[in-house]
Amino acid sequence: MILKLSLPDDNNLIIKPGQFIHLSRQDLIRSYSVANNPLKDNGVELHIQKIQNGAMSNWLYDNCEIGDSLKLKGPFSTVSI
Repeated sequence: MILKLSLPDDNNLIIKPGQFIHLSRQDLIRSYSVANNPLKDNGVELHIQKIQNGAMSNWLYDNCEIGDSLKLKGPFSTVSI
């Protein structure tokens, strides 16, 4: 799945492709690599594979709907472009 997250207009995150973020919903937190250039695309794109017994990936595939809110923390790692 390609999950596209829109960021608030007042966000001050500087995220580069190759860095990763923590995505959380309630008490569930998972790390995902950023697959696009958020500065160019005005949002964050994550490529997510459904994992058997994977709490976050199964929720994203089976229950997440457009407009649902998730918390994003990061970015982490340093990338030189």
